[in-house]
Amino acid sequence: MPNSPQLIGLNMHAPFVNQRNSLGFIFQRETLGPQAINLVNLTYAYKFRIGESGFLSLGIQGGLFNTLTDWSKIDHLLHPEDPFYGGEDRWVTNRFDMGAGAYFQTNDFYIGISARHLTTPKFDEIQFDDEKFHSLIRRQFFLMGGYNIVLNSYLNLRPRMLMRYKQNEPFTVSTGVDLAYLNRFSLGVNFMTGLPTLTLAATVEIFEGLRVGYAFDMNFGDIGPFQRGSHEFFISYYMPIWNKVSDSEINEHFR
Repeated sequence: MPNSPQLIGLNMHAPFVNQRNSLGFIFQRETLGPQAINLVNLTYAYKFRIGESGFLSLGIQGGLFNTLTDWSKIDHLLHPEDPFYGGEDRWVTNRFDMGAGAYFQTNDFYIGISARHLTTPKFDEIQFDDEKFHSLIRRQFFLMGGYNIVLNSYLNLRPRMLMRYKQNEPFTVSTGVDLAYLNRFSLGVNFMTGLPTLTLAATVEIFEGLRVGYAFDMNFGDIGPFQRGSHEFFISYYMPIWNKVSDSEINEHFR
């Protein structure tokens, strides 16, 4: 679709101090018409050993929520006298944003819960007569889980599910499955409710640490007749900055 929304994300994280602590960095930029939303967050997580093969991680993130609304990108304003336009070409807002989550994993399955935008950042605030108006980003809550089924020495089947709740938006459930070969190649299919979308995806590990992938989304909701699907590309790289730690050393740290 012409002038369709665009989303760019960058996520980096690494463990330190006996593998119990982790620091991360998240950058996200979303453009929607005349508005650009930028998120810059730092994350910290601490990991606990649970049982023989389980780990519980508790994390928190905080940072900057920035919005830029540039009305000069609109070719024609239907009602330029509208008080919500405000008469200014550029609106810039900076707010503090934070989130938190918990994640439990074993060799066979994982489950996690998290919340974003706990501070409900407000932006595009204007004064009209004696009243103030603003937009805001409401809190989002996520619940996810997955399981790893070993079919044989070459193939793994990995079903998964993700649920999301946000006030004034459809409750969505995303469920799918991946088939992995030697943990280097994978093919997957996913279906999301609420805004019904079918996704087909493929990933490949080119060499140790470097993965690339592609996904195609097809929407079956009301917007379906007006679009031809969307394309997603991703690349990730695991960079061993320090010497590799053996499993026995990690187990020793978590005793």
